[in-house]
Parts: sequence; structure tokens; C-alpha cells
Amino acid sequence: MAPPTAPMKQFSYELEGTATATHGAVRMGHLKSRFTSDMTLYKNLHEFRRKSDPNGSNKLFGWRKTDPSTGKPGAYEWVTLNDFLPVVEAAASGMSHNLKLQRGAIVGVFAKNCYQWSIVEHSASRMAYTLVPLYDTLGAVAIPFILNHTEMSVVFCGKEQFKTLMGVVHECPSVKTVVQLEDDVDEEETLLAQEHKVKLMTLSQLIEDGKQNVVPADPPLPSDLATICYTSGTTGDPKGAMLTHANMMAAAACAFDFTLMLPMDVHLSYLPLAHCFERVIQTTVIYNGAAIGFYLGDVRLLMDDLAELQPTVFPSVPRLLNRIHDKISQGAAAAGGIKKWLFDTAYAAKKFYLKDGYKTHAFWDFVVFSKA
Repeated sequence: MAPPTAPMKQFSYELEGTATATHGAVRMGHLKSRFTSDMTLYKNLHEFRRKSDPNGSNKLFGWRKTDPSTGKPGAYEWVTLNDFLPVVEAAASGMSHNLKLQRGAIVGVFAKNCYQWSIVEHSASRMAYTLVPLYDTLGAVAIPFILNHTEMSVVFCGKEQFKTLMGVVHECPSVKTVVQLEDDVDEEETLLAQEHKVKLMTLSQLIEDGKQNVVPADPPLPSDLATICYTSGTTGDPKGAMLTHANMMAAAACAFDFTLMLPMDVHLSYLPLAHCFERVIQTTVIYNGAAIGFYLGDVRLLMDDLAELQPTVFPSVPRLLNRIHDKISQGAAAAGGIKKWLFDTAYAAKKFYLKDGYKTHAFWDFVVFSKA
């Protein structure tokens, strides 16, 4: 007898009264979820993280500084939740007091993943502003479209992206202020801002202003707009996905259980924060009391970041995984002799043990893979 074609179990049910003339009924399932209707990105940082990091002393955000004399990056430097919250309070207060932003205001950020990016994100959440990230690779067509479409008045910008922004800001009459994430504003940047009649300041200056003029938090509701994530615009005008705080937290809640993340875990942040996937991953890391280490900003140096950070959480894409595989294989082949034999033997042993669910090997991890 042929097997039945209809499902033997019903995994979801229709909510009565939710069907309309143009939309089918909302369906609900019985899957367990830690999502609750009161969740927001603000609560995730200020309340939920405390469940896994009650003292606020776990590593939260880390980054590497490059020695200007040698050009070599150093070890990761870290801040804890206790370090981070006063910075968020000051930056958010500066946004309100100095930039005169009102609840629901649009805040743009145009930079690669970095610690300062997260300061802007969580400061915006504290005051119920809507964050609009721009891919750091966007060009002269997509940038003005997004700035004008949202009518944003302030853009937080990385130094590397500053000239690109100044090249199009004359097309964006709503932009009044550019806040550079780095401290080293040079004379050329100052003159460019003056030429385009745009106020230029640094994030550090904004934070100092906020320290002197503290504004109480104005937390968002779950239904408030958290972010507008735009497409890159490669197939026409960029499209903006409007996501509420409840949307973002619901997406993160999907990962709360299946990732099995623990407070001692470490995530390497390199996938663009302008894409909501990385934002959701970071939300999950924060919820679970774990740590986020930012890459140097150059994918070509990602292997160096991996070796230094030793992350336990590494979301990726197939193209990059292929690149990493090829680089490791080429390195082993180039070493030759006993080194190649050791690598091949250790790799085969790890694959064998992985079939039984063992991710570590006491001998080969120490002899070979600790050298990565």
C-alpha cells in the first residue's frame, strides 16, 4: 500500500476571524518559544541580559586596535554591560539634548561593524528612535535615495565612508548633522562639512554633551518601529523593510533555544549590521549573556580575527566558508612534510569523532588546532 499523501499530524491551526478578502487566515503552531509580547530591544539589553549576566560583569563588546607604529592589530579590548550602559545613557542623552531628536525620529548609520555602531543602535533604542542602517558599500545612487526617502536629519558615519556621504549630501536637504564615529576629524573633513553646510561632530563629543545633560530614557513599545532595513538597490530603488521591536525580538526568540548559547560563548561580528540577520544574532548573544567581538573591518584579515578571538559562534555564508577552507588547505599544502601529515591526520581524526557528536579531541586540539 502506498503511504498516505496527507499529513498525519496537524502542526498549525487557523486563528478564527483573521482571514480577510485579500489575506488568508493567520496560523499558529504549538512550537515552544521564549518570545513574549512585551519584548523590545531596549528591554533585551537592560533587563533580559541580566538573567544570564546578573552582575553585568561578563564581556559584552570587544574590538582590536591597530598599533600605528607597526600597523599590527593587538589583542581584543572588552567592555562589560556595566561599562556599556553609562555610555548608552550619555550618547542617547546627547542625541536628545544636542541633536534635538524627538521620539520616533529617524537615525541613520553608515559604517562597517564596530563598537561605535552598537553604541548608536542601543542609544537609539533607549529613546525610541528608528535606526536606518546603510550598507558601507552603498554608492552615489542608493545613499541619497534612502536619506531622502526617510527624511533623516542625522547620519552617524564611519571615517572611511565620510567622503562618500559628503559626495551626495547636497542632494539630501533633510540631512543637517553628521556624527563621525571616530575621533580624528581632520581639516579636509571639516572643510567638506562647512562647504555643504552640514554640522560635523564626533560621537565622543556627543557623549560628553550627554554626560552633562542627562535625559531620562523614553523606552520603546513593542509596536514601535525599531529599524528600517533597506535592500542594496541592485535591482532598482532600495526597498525598506519596516521592523518593529516585537518583530526583531520575535526573530531573535527563534534562535534562543536552537543555538544553545551560553554566557561563555563568543560571537565574531563581521556580517553587515545593515542586514537584519546580524542584528538578530547580536540580539540573541546579548540575551544569553555572551560576548560580541568585532572584526577589524577587512574580510581579508578575518582569519587573523578568528585566531585572536577564538569565537564559538560564527554565522557565515557559503562563499566565505569556501574561502576559509581553501586558505587552510593551501597553507597545509605549502607547509609540506611532517606539518602537512600532522594536519591531514588531525583533520581526519576530528571528522571521525564529529560523526559521534564530539567536537573536541584532547590530543589533536592541543598539538595542531591550538596553533590556528
